[in-house]
Formats: sequence, C-alpha cells, structure tokens
Amino acid sequence: MTRPLRQRGGDAAWRRAVRGDRPYVVAFFVLVVVLSTMVVRPLQSYTAAAERVHDLQVARAELRQTAAELEESQARLKDPEEIELLARQRLGLVKPGEIPYVVTDGRPDTDRVRPNGRPLASPRRLTLWQRISQAFVALFRR
Repeated sequence: MTRPLRQRGGDAAWRRAVRGDRPYVVAFFVLVVVLSTMVVRPLQSYTAAAERVHDLQVARAELRQTAAELEESQARLKDPEEIELLARQRLGLVKPGEIPYVVTDGRPDTDRVRPNGRPLASPRRLTLWQRISQAFVALFRR
C-alpha cells in the first residue's frame, strides 16, 4: 500500500498559520465567538422577562381600573333611588297607581294587541304555493 505524498505547500501554510501572533488572534476570535454565544441566551431570557413584566403591569392597571368601576357601581347600587331607576328602565316596573306608556318610533302599528292579549288583526297566512311563488318572484327580481 502506498501512501499519498504530502505537498510541501500545505505544510508550509500550516507552519505559517501556527507561527507568530496568528494563533493568538485566532484563539481570541474563537473566544469572542464562544463568549458572545454564552451571552445571547441570558440576554434573550432577560428581554422576554422584561416584556412579561410590562404585560403584567398593564394587565394589573386594567384590573385596578375595572375594580374601581365595580366599587363605584356597588356604591351607587346602595342608593334606593338608583335601584328604583334601574328597575324602571331595565325591567319596566311601575309603582302602584302609575299608568305605564310606551313611546314608539312612528311606524304603523301592525303588532298592536287587545287588552285580553289577542292581536287586533290576525296575520295573513300564506299557503305553500303562495310562499313558493313569492320566493321565485323575489329570486328573479334581482
């Protein structure tokens, strides 16, 4: 078995790289690269933690504002006049002897009701064929 012959040019380049200040410069750059990779990960963790702290501070401020609004609402609900106003507005309750009325928007009242609860005018009932014909008419009007 024959060995490949080494070229003298390759050996000379290796000797030149090892001689002088070059090994120290290469070692210095390798050290800088290793240290920078060691610093990057903790720096990323620090910035992520700082962002998380900021987000939590914003959430805490929003929760404090909500808590203040709820406490104000709780204080208002201790007033009997406020409770009465809410009962009138939301539930439509009236005091005994008062006559309730409803303000409409001015359109014709098609859904008016008699005092016994039945509608004044019975709704017009359409047959199946009338509904189908209306659907076709509406389809072809487009």
